[in-house]
Amino acid sequence: MELSEKGSAPIDETASTLSRLTPSISSISNVSSETSQSLANAVPSSSYSYTSNSSSLSGAGGGGEQVKSKKKKNGKRPVSTGSHSTLSPAHLLHSIMSTEGKAVKHVMSLGQQGVSAGILPPMKRLSWSLFMAVFALCALPPLVAVLCFSSMGWGLEVYRATKLTEYMVSIYVDIALLLIFLMFVLDAHLWKTPKQILFKRLVYSTILFLFALSVAFSAGQHPYGPICMHALGTPVWLFIGKHVLFKASFKDFVSWLPGPLFLLSIVQFTHWLIWTLGGKSKVEDGDAGPGNAWSITIRNRYAQQIYCPPNFEEYPHCESLYDPETNEWQVDLAVTCKEVYDTCLDAFMIWSMPLFVSLYMFFLSHMSVYVRIDELDAAPQGFQRLVVMLVFGLWCAASMSASNAAVTNAFIAFLLFCGLSTAVVFIFVHSRKSAEARLLTPFLTQMKKYFHKYGDWVRGFAILLCIPVLLFYALLSFISQSVRKSGLNKLVPPLPEEDRTLWLTRTCHNQFQEVKKWKWTSVLQKSLIIGLVIQTMTVLITKFTYLFLAWLKVEVRSMNLMSVTVIMVIVGILLFLFPPIPGVPIYFTSGIILVAAGEKTLGTPLAIAYTCGVNLVLKLLACSVQQKCIGGSLQKNVKIRQAVGMNTTLIRTMKLVLSKPGFSAVKVAILVGGPDWPTSVLCGILGLPLIPMLIGTLPVLIIIVPTVLSGSFVYLAEDYTWAGTASAISMSLNGLIIMALPAVTMFHIEKAMEEEKDALDKMPYDEEVKKADESEAQRVIMYREITSWKHLGIGWKMLMIVANIAMTFSCYLVMGASSLCFRKFTMKDSIKEDLDNRAMSLIKFWGWTAIAAFAFATVLLYIFDKWSNNKTDKAMASIDFGKHRMEKNASRRMEGEDEEEGRGSGGEGAVIHNALR
Repeated sequence: MELSEKGSAPIDETASTLSRLTPSISSISNVSSETSQSLANAVPSSSYSYTSNSSSLSGAGGGGEQVKSKKKKNGKRPVSTGSHSTLSPAHLLHSIMSTEGKAVKHVMSLGQQGVSAGILPPMKRLSWSLFMAVFALCALPPLVAVLCFSSMGWGLEVYRATKLTEYMVSIYVDIALLLIFLMFVLDAHLWKTPKQILFKRLVYSTILFLFALSVAFSAGQHPYGPICMHALGTPVWLFIGKHVLFKASFKDFVSWLPGPLFLLSIVQFTHWLIWTLGGKSKVEDGDAGPGNAWSITIRNRYAQQIYCPPNFEEYPHCESLYDPETNEWQVDLAVTCKEVYDTCLDAFMIWSMPLFVSLYMFFLSHMSVYVRIDELDAAPQGFQRLVVMLVFGLWCAASMSASNAAVTNAFIAFLLFCGLSTAVVFIFVHSRKSAEARLLTPFLTQMKKYFHKYGDWVRGFAILLCIPVLLFYALLSFISQSVRKSGLNKLVPPLPEEDRTLWLTRTCHNQFQEVKKWKWTSVLQKSLIIGLVIQTMTVLITKFTYLFLAWLKVEVRSMNLMSVTVIMVIVGILLFLFPPIPGVPIYFTSGIILVAAGEKTLGTPLAIAYTCGVNLVLKLLACSVQQKCIGGSLQKNVKIRQAVGMNTTLIRTMKLVLSKPGFSAVKVAILVGGPDWPTSVLCGILGLPLIPMLIGTLPVLIIIVPTVLSGSFVYLAEDYTWAGTASAISMSLNGLIIMALPAVTMFHIEKAMEEEKDALDKMPYDEEVKKADESEAQRVIMYREITSWKHLGIGWKMLMIVANIAMTFSCYLVMGASSLCFRKFTMKDSIKEDLDNRAMSLIKFWGWTAIAAFAFATVLLYIFDKWSNNKTDKAMASIDFGKHRMEKNASRRMEGEDEEEGRGSGGEGAVIHNALR
C-alpha cells in the first residue's frame, strides 16, 4: 500500500482511535473544572497537511507554509461549556500538544539550541502516519543488524556459524572478482543495446549479492564487516523502500529522514544501555556481573562460544590447558589465562554492534540534511566539510588507540564506510550525472583554483599509497587492449586503426601521458614527506609513546599521590613539547596512574576529580610553555612567521578573532578544537596575550573528563565488572567530541572570514614577511629549475626512486600488515606480563625491517634536500654577485668609465644561465 504525501492531519487521523477512549476520559473525576475549561478553550487554530508541491508540512510555525485555520464565530474562538463530555478527543490531543504551553515552549527552545549546536539535525514536520511509516522503514536495517550480529539477538549463533563456513567466503569473493574482471575485459561500459544493458545490470547485481554474502559469512574473520555492510546497505534499502511505498522524489524523501533517524538512534542507544546495565547476560553459565556489562568474563565467554582462536602466541603456557576439538578449557578463565582472548575483536563487536548502529543512525540523520544541496556553490563546501570530518575522525581513532588498537581499526573502517554511505545517498538524491555536475566537478574546480600549489602533495600521496594499484591497473589495461586487438569481443565496435599501435587502452595511455608531465622531483619529495609523517604518527605515537607510558604506569605504582602527580606533570609537559603527540594518551594514562595512587586517600570519586584537575593544570602549563617559550622565542624570526603563513587569510582571521576580548565561541573552538602543539605555538608566534588564551582553553575539560574516566574505568575494571562497559562508552563519547570539535572550529573560522571581511581589509600586513615572500619567490623559481627532473643527473634520479620504493614498502608493512610488524600492546597492558619484560619485543622482525626501510628513505631524503638547497644557495649567490656587478658597471657607464667592460658583462639572463651551469 502506497503512502501519499498528502496525508491528513495527524490529529484527525488519530481521532477515531481516541473516540473509543472518550468514555474513559469523561469518567475522570479528579480533574478540576478550571483545568477542563482551559483545555476546552485550547482549541487549535491550525491543522497540518503535507503537500507535494512544497515538500513540507503546513501548520503552526511552518514558516511560510499554508495554514488552514478554523473559522471563528463573531471573531472569537468557540468556547466549550467546560464539561469533559463536550471535549472531543481531537481537541484534547490538540490542547496537550499546543505550543502555547510553557513546557512545550521550553522543549522547542532546547531543540532549537540543539540544532544550532549541531547535536540535533534540522527536522521537517511530518504527519504522524508519515513519520511512523518512515520510522518503520528506517528501523528495519538496524533491527536486522542487531538481531543477526549482536548478542542482543542471535549474534553468537550467527558468528559461530560463520566460523564453520569461512571457507565459503573465498569462493564468493573469487567469483565476484572473476565477474568484475570479465566485465572490464569485455568493455561492459560500452554496451548500448537494451539486452546488453539488462544483462550488465544482472551481472552487477550478482556481484553485489556475492560481496554481501562474503561479508555476512566472514563475520568471524572480519568482525567489523557486518557494521560496514549495514552502513552501505541502509541507503540502498531506503532507496528501494521509497520506490515501493512513496510517490515523492528521493530528494523530498531524504528531507523526511532526519527526525525518524535521530529518534531511532536515541531509541537504539537507550535500549542497548538498558540491556547492558540491567539485562540478563547471555553467557551460558557462571556470574558475569550485573546485566550484560562488558567485562573480561563476558569477553571470554563470548569468544569461547563463537570459537574465537585463543592468543597462544602471547600466552603459550595456556595452550596445554585448551582442547581445540571440544573447545573446552581445563581451567576457569576467570582465574587462569583470563587474557588469552584479548585479540578476539569478534566478542567486542557482538557486544557493541547496537552502539555502532546507533552511532550510524545519528551520523546519517545529520548527513541527510547536508546532501540535499540546492546551491552549486554550497555543494563543494558541504563535500569538503564531510572530507574534513572524516579526516579528523581518523585522528580521533588514532587518539582512541590508546585503549585498544583493534577497536581503533574497527572505528576507522566504520568511519570510512559512513563516508561511502553518504556518497551513495547523495548520488540517489541528485543522480550520478547530477552528482558529478553539482558536487565533484565544482569541488575539483575549487580545489584546482584555490589549492593549485598543493597539487604535488596530492600526487605524492597517490604515489606513496597507490603504486601497486597503478601497476595492477596497467596490467588490466594491457589485457583489455589485447582482447580489443584480437577482435574476439563482438559486443563492442571494432578498435580504431590509430589505437592498434598502443600497448594500453586509449584511456589508460592518455592518463599515463598526463602523468609524464608531472613535476616528478617535487612529487617524489612530497611523497617521502607524507610517508615520514605517516610513519611518525603510526610508530612514534601509537607504539613508543604508549610503550613509555605503560612502563611509567608500573614504575610509579608504589609511590604516593604527590610524587606521582609531580612525575606525571613533568612527563606530560615533556610529551606535550613533541608536535605529533596529542593530549589524549596523556590524559588516559593519568586516569590509570593518578586514580590508582589517590584512591586509598581520597576515594574513587575524589581521585577521578583530582585527576581531571591535574590534567587541566597540566594542559594550561603546557600551553604556557608552548606559547611563551617556543612560540614567543620564534616570534621575531621572519622565516618562521613566513612558514606559518602570517599574511594568509586563515592566519589573519585567527589572529583577529583571538585578539578580541571576551569568551567567544570561535575563540574556544580554535583553542580547544585545534591540535595541541601547533595551536599554542601559533598563538605565541602571533604575539597574543597568554591569560586570555588560557581562559579560552578551559573548556578543554570536555575532552579531559571523558578520557580520564575511560582510563580510570580501565583501572577499576579489575574490581568492578561494569567498569569495562563504562570505559568503552566514555571513550566512544570522547571520540565523538574529538571528531565534532574540528568541524565546529572549521565552521566558526569560515563564518568569521565572512563576517570580519571589512576588519581583515583594514588589518595591516606583516611587512617583513611580505618582503621575505617577494624575495623567496625568486629562490623558489631557482630551486625548481635546479631540481627539475630534466636537469637532475641519473644518480639523483635513482636516489629519489629508491627512497620512494623504501618508504612505500615501509608504509605498506606498517599500515597493511601491522600484526606482522608489532605485537598487540596498549597502555592498559603490562610490559612484564604482555611483553615478557622485554620492551623491544613489541617490534617483530618485519617491524624492524619497516623501521630500517623508513630510516633509509629518510636519510636519502635528507641527502637530497641538503644537496639541492646548497646548490640553490650557490646559484642565488652567483645571481646576487652578478646583479652587483651589473649595477657597478652601469654606474661606471654613467660616469663614462670602463665602458668596454660594461658591454662585456652580459645581462641578468646570462647571469642566471651561468648560475645554473
